Amino acid sequence: MFKNYFKIALRNIARNKLYTAINILGLALGICSCIAIYTVVAYEFSFDTFHPDNNRIYRLMGDVTENTGDKLHFGRLPVGVSQNGRSEITGLDAIAGIIGVGDLPAGHGRAADFLCFPPPRRSGASTENH
Repeated sequence: MFKNYFKIALRNIARNKLYTAINILGLALGICSCIAIYTVVAYEFSFDTFHPDNNRIYRLMGDVTENTGDKLHFGRLPVGVSQNGRSEITGLDAIAGIIGVGDLPAGHGRAADFLCFPPPRRSGASTENH
């Protein structure tokens, strides 16, 4: 029975070569797209998973539009955002600025803000003094 099915399939493939090629190409392209999308999504979700409550950590980004109309996308914001954010924005537990700007050193802000982001520990690392 299966032998007959394979014979019929091979006859149809031989008879409709263009149609078969289009179908196989579409199937291969679809599978490759799924694998590529899965790889990108898995990579993006792999960051900072070692933090406790990692679903509550956010990174603020800044967009600037120049006079020419070009839009720039920055991974940092002015110092005033973290300084004023502590008092102006409700619902935040902590704000930690991590990039030095001008005279302000890297990690400007209160030292207590950085304690909410402990570094990851390697397995077998000593927990003394931490």
